[in-house]
Amino acid sequence: GGMGKTTLAQYVFSDGRVKSHFDLMIWVFVRQSLTAKEVMRNMVAFATDGTDLQDGIPLPPFATDGNDLHLQMHFQRQITNKKFLLVLDNVWNHELLSLQWQDLVDLIGFGAPGSRVLATTRSVRVGQTMGV
Repeated sequence: GGMGKTTLAQYVFSDGRVKSHFDLMIWVFVRQSLTAKEVMRNMVAFATDGTDLQDGIPLPPFATDGNDLHLQMHFQRQITNKKFLLVLDNVWNHELLSLQWQDLVDLIGFGAPGSRVLATTRSVRVGQTMGV
């Protein structure tokens, strides 16, 4: 840690040229203890109103009903035909990621061409799981 990965990602995320290039900007801080579902809930919250759940913003009812499919469908609607940048900051758990990565890749495919995912991590295995 402490190498400036998050700072660099924040710089990219807040750059006006980057913002003007994407229709939707999503930032999710992936705490070590988050489950895949919690990550998805944070993605939905940020895509919906530009805030992370850590800011204390309540989720809409569909996002708290325990139904993963509702979350995925809502996120899909948010990104369909939009060019988006998704930042996954501080990804730790490669095992969790390996179980959910293909689902996320499938969802990301609904975005417009040119959509991107930027992940920060300390783990080489996380990068390998993501195919980089």
